[in-house]
Amino acid sequence: MMYLFVAPSSYSYKNNTAVFKGDVNIATKKVNMSWPAIEKGFKITDDALNLSIHEFGHCLIFENHTRSYFSKIFNNSDFENWKSQAKTKFKKIKAKENIVLRDYAGTNLVEFFSVSLETFFEQAAYFKENEPELYESMTKLLKQDPINKKNPIL
Repeated sequence: MMYLFVAPSSYSYKNNTAVFKGDVNIATKKVNMSWPAIEKGFKITDDALNLSIHEFGHCLIFENHTRSYFSKIFNNSDFENWKSQAKTKFKKIKAKENIVLRDYAGTNLVEFFSVSLETFFEQAAYFKENEPELYESMTKLLKQDPINKKNPIL
C-alpha cells in the first residue's frame, strides 16, 4: 500500500540538496507531489507533462513488479510486448532520434513508462501517428484507448 502526500510547494529531503516536484519513495511507501505541479499538469492538458500521471505510472510499474504472477496489474504477455517496443524506442531516445517522448524517457525503463503514459493520455493522436507500435502496445497493456472518446475501455 502506498500513501499520497501533497506538499504545498516543491520539497527536498534531509541531507539532499535536490528539489523535487514529485517522487515515489518505495522506502516510505509514499507518493509525494507538490500541489503547484499537480495543478499545472491538469490545467495544461496537451503538453504531455502531468506530474500525477507520471508518478502514478511509477506506482503501476512498482506494484506490478512486487505482485505474484497471479495478481499482476498487467497481463504478462502484454507487458513483455510493451517492454520490447519500449527498448527499441529507448534506443532512439538515447540516439537523439526521438520526436514523440521527451528526453527524460531515456533515463531508464521506469521513467520511459511514466513519460509514455503522460504522452499517451495528453497527446494520444500525435503518439499514435508517430509511434504506432508503441501506442498499440500501450492500449493493450492499459486496456484502453484515449482516442476513442465514446468508449475508451477495451
